[in-house]
Amino acid sequence: MASAQTIDRTHERRLPVESSVLLANPCARGVGRAAIARIVARLRLEGRAVLEIGRDGSARSLARQAVQCRTRCVLVAGGDGTLHPWVAEIDLLRIGDRRVATVGGFGLAAHIAHQCNELRARALIRRTFAPLGRSIYSLCAAGRIITRGAMPMTYSLRANHGHPQTMVASALLVGLVSKFGGGLKLVPDGSIRPGTFFALVITAKTRSSLLKTLRRLRAGRTDGLRARTFSDLTSLSIRATGLVGAFGDGEWLGMQHRALTEIEPASLRVLVSSAFAPAAAHELGLREAI
Repeated sequence: MASAQTIDRTHERRLPVESSVLLANPCARGVGRAAIARIVARLRLEGRAVLEIGRDGSARSLARQAVQCRTRCVLVAGGDGTLHPWVAEIDLLRIGDRRVATVGGFGLAAHIAHQCNELRARALIRRTFAPLGRSIYSLCAAGRIITRGAMPMTYSLRANHGHPQTMVASALLVGLVSKFGGGLKLVPDGSIRPGTFFALVITAKTRSSLLKTLRRLRAGRTDGLRARTFSDLTSLSIRATGLVGAFGDGEWLGMQHRALTEIEPASLRVLVSSAFAPAAAHELGLREAI
C-alpha cells in the first residue's frame, strides 16, 4: 500500500481514470490495515487504487485530485475526521522548553503518570491491566499514596506576573482540558476560556485527606475539597523548595525545582471533525483530534 506522499506526486503517477479509489486511514480508531485489506478484497480493488492517508491533511487534496481525474467512485475507510476534515487552531502550553496540549504538572501527579508509563511498557503487565483502561491512573494513584504518602512540597506561585503566593501542596496541575487521567474533574464547571489555562493546586497533605480529595475530584464535588483552582491564567511561575517530578501530556519531563508555564494561543493546527465548530476547538476539538 503506497503512502499519500508518494501518490500525490502527480507528475510521477496519476490516478486511474474513471475507476474507483479507496482513501484509507489505518490510524483511525477501529480501522487497521487488516480491516482495510478485507475491504480491498471484498471490493476487488487493484493495489494502485488504494491510497493510504494519515493525519497530515492529505485526504482532502487526494479526493480533489481523484475528482479532477474523473474517478468514478471515491471510497473512504477511516473515522469521521477522514470523511470530513476540518482545520482548527488550538492553544498550547509551554512548560519551560516543552509544549503541552492537554495537562502537565508537578509533584505526586508526575510520579503517578511516570509509574503508569512504566507499567504499560511491560508487555505482561500491560495485558493484565488492559481491561482497566484509563482507570489504571486511579489504581496507580491509590497505590502510590498508600505506599509513599502525599509527598507534600512548598511552592511559590506567581500567577499572571502578580504577587508570589506560598503554598504547601502534594501536586500541582496545569492544563487546557477539564479532566485528567482516571476521570478527575479538574475544573469545577468544566469550562476553560480560550486563550487561558487553569491550575489546580492539591493542598491535601496526609494519605487520608489526599485520597478523599481525589475521590471528590473524580465525582466532580467541591465540598470539603482540599485544593485551590486558578483560572484565566496566561502565565504561572512555579518554584519549589526542592526537586519535584514534572510531566506533560503523560510524558515524564524529569526532576525540576522551578518552571514557567505560559499559554501559546492558537499555536497548533489540527484536523477535527466538522461536528466540532472552531469555537469548540479549544476543548472538545482538542480532546477528539489529538
